[in-house]
Amino acid sequence: MKINKNSIIFKVIFQLLLFFTLFIVFIAIASKEIFSSAYMNLERDKISIIEENITPSLALNISYGFSQAVEEITKQVLNNPNILLLKIKTDEFDKDLICTKHKQSIETYREDGEFISKTDLIDPSTSQVIGEMLLVYSKASYDKYMQEFYSVFL
Repeated sequence: MKINKNSIIFKVIFQLLLFFTLFIVFIAIASKEIFSSAYMNLERDKISIIEENITPSLALNISYGFSQAVEEITKQVLNNPNILLLKIKTDEFDKDLICTKHKQSIETYREDGEFISKTDLIDPSTSQVIGEMLLVYSKASYDKYMQEFYSVFL
C-alpha cells in the first residue's frame, strides 16, 4: 500500500503524533517544575521550623552571656543529619561561633547549592537584634527526590 503524503489521513495522523509529542514534552517539563518547586518549598519550611525552634533559646542565652549553653544548643542542632553548618555572629562573644560537620567554608556550601538561611537573633527582653544565625541545610534529600522523580517519570 502506497502512502500519499498529500492525503488527509496522513496529515491527520502526522498532526496527532506531533501534538501528542508536544503534549508529552510539555507535561514532562511542567511536572518537573511543579514537583521541584513544591519540594523546595517543603525544604524551606523545614528550615524555618528549625529556626523558629532554636532562635528563641539561642537569643536568650546570648543575651544573658551563657556562651557554653549556646555551644551546647548548636552542637545539639548538628545532630540533625541535614544541618551542615550553624554560625552564630554576635557582639556579645569575642569571635563568631561556627559549628560544622564538615570542614568546609560557607562559600563552598554556597557553590554546592546548599540551602543557606540567615536569621536575626532578637533579645526577648528588649526586642533588639543581638546577633545573626546562619544555617546551612543539605540539599541531598532534594537531589535524591529529583533523581527518583526522573527515574519514575522516564
